[in-house]
Amino acid sequence: MRHCFVLAAILALGLGLRAQTLPGDADTTLLLRFDGNLLGVQGETPASANATGVAYVPGVFGQALQLTAGNQITFAAANNISASAGTLEFWIKPNFELGHLRRTALW
Repeated sequence: MRHCFVLAAILALGLGLRAQTLPGDADTTLLLRFDGNLLGVQGETPASANATGVAYVPGVFGQALQLTAGNQITFAAANNISASAGTLEFWIKPNFELGHLRRTALW
């Protein structure tokens, strides 16, 4: 019974929490939120982008970027990413049916 109470308390506390954007820190080199624009938090602009294939949709935190098939955005590697060390993190929501998962390579 005690475990049920603890679980209920955790769930009740969790319902009051809201998603928040994560701040960058001193180690962050490129932070892209895609809240209505393609700019990085520190003012970085894409090296290339096809604006006709870009849409902003609801995301985990604020908005998210949705690209149509064949479109991409790129940012300069200089001062943004290191090939020798670092961490890359992002949320991804594939826009295809699970039945196609076996035939789709994400990497």
